[in-house]
Amino acid sequence: MPKHEFDKSESNIVGILRSGEVVIDRPNSHNHLAGEFLREALGLVNSDDRDHLVETVDMGRVIGVSRCVQTTVRDTIVYAHRLGRNGPTRFVLGREPEPTTNATVVLKRDRTLLGTMILITAWAGAHSEAEPWDPHHTEESKEVSRRFWASHALVPVAEPGDEIDFSRPGGIVGQISADYLEDCGFLL
Repeated sequence: MPKHEFDKSESNIVGILRSGEVVIDRPNSHNHLAGEFLREALGLVNSDDRDHLVETVDMGRVIGVSRCVQTTVRDTIVYAHRLGRNGPTRFVLGREPEPTTNATVVLKRDRTLLGTMILITAWAGAHSEAEPWDPHHTEESKEVSRRFWASHALVPVAEPGDEIDFSRPGGIVGQISADYLEDCGFLL
């Protein structure tokens, strides 16, 4: 299979949108929602024929905890590389994830299967911006991202697929230089 091809069989269907599109998972989707919550959240989303969408839906009850929290000057902030990510992540120490009723899904339309969307990522919590180093940013979206991540951070938790990458230079918490963080787009 070519690099960007993957199994699109029925076994990879994770839900159906309110607008009728089938949603399939991909091997590296960064899905952090339990199956029943993902199916329910997808059923509340209308694609409005968009090719790419980021939707946050209120599930009406607590469905988990949000690791992305608003930070203040009193918080202890560190940066570290997560496995499978191209840049560092802003983390807050000494905080707990916060209960949330929101689920956020990111989807893109499959170009080869009519009526199909591909799951990019999903998580419990409200919409957050892509990190400043994301290569898909426009100048405008990068500035929005920089402002967002200057006042938000992830609470570090041991979660499969979200481990710190200690093999990368600067992968160890506290060993990433300020110059490198600024080069990655973070506001310090």
